[in-house]
Amino acid sequence: MENNNYTYKQILIGLRNEYLIVKNELDELNKYIVNNSQSEYEYRFRLGIPLKYGEDEKAKLMLDLTKRKRELFYRLKYIMQVFGIINMKPTSIKMIKYENGMYLPKKDINGNLDKRFKISILPGKEEDFVKRVDTLRDSEFAKFMHYSEEELTNFLLNSNAHIWCTSPNYSQKFSNKELTLKYIGLDDIIELGSVCQHGETFKPITNEMFQTALNTEISKNAFSDYHRRIIDSSLSSEKEIVFSEDYVPTIHSKFAIEDSKKALVLHKIK
Repeated sequence: MENNNYTYKQILIGLRNEYLIVKNELDELNKYIVNNSQSEYEYRFRLGIPLKYGEDEKAKLMLDLTKRKRELFYRLKYIMQVFGIINMKPTSIKMIKYENGMYLPKKDINGNLDKRFKISILPGKEEDFVKRVDTLRDSEFAKFMHYSEEELTNFLLNSNAHIWCTSPNYSQKFSNKELTLKYIGLDDIIELGSVCQHGETFKPITNEMFQTALNTEISKNAFSDYHRRIIDSSLSSEKEIVFSEDYVPTIHSKFAIEDSKKALVLHKIK
């Protein structure tokens, strides 16, 4: 008898395989970056979801930066930004395809560029870079991996759990009454957080809680044809998703994923 539901484990494994393809392509695009910031910053590309689902508007190519130096001065500056003492500067910028066909960081309305985003593309590789970016922005992943309004409505009607896609990096998020699970495709990591019911305290996430979440069933009909096709392509996988042997239950942690032959093993990131 055909099962009309997916487990969340099946959803996660299926969609992760698609994320890894795109992550590898983004990693390749990062190799085209010429860092002109005198090594003050590190840069990497990611996709930003289109404003309108499934329409002609394409996904955005975004450039993220992180500061390499982490001295006390910069940590203090960051804290002051968080609390609004000084203005917080954006840590990402949109890459624009200009009239000359090249992708470059977006300038402001006065034609100025934020000096922190001092990058260029490897000389002689500009055309190749543009082709790869255009292909990625035109891909089914870029257009349809984020959930449609119809899918989000279907998920809300599911009594067992909620599932949604968080912008701006297409990461997948799932929650039930005990925990929240977020898969961050850009880094290929899983983040777990305990859910606190009214009047209760947070409970450390045990393997039993985790496996219960992974075995939660969601109707196949809640998903678009694109997502069903991606998930169905991995249904033959018998891999389990398990904690590493040294895992100690905690209320919140991030985990690196070790892809072994029989399982996806989660190692707590310290």
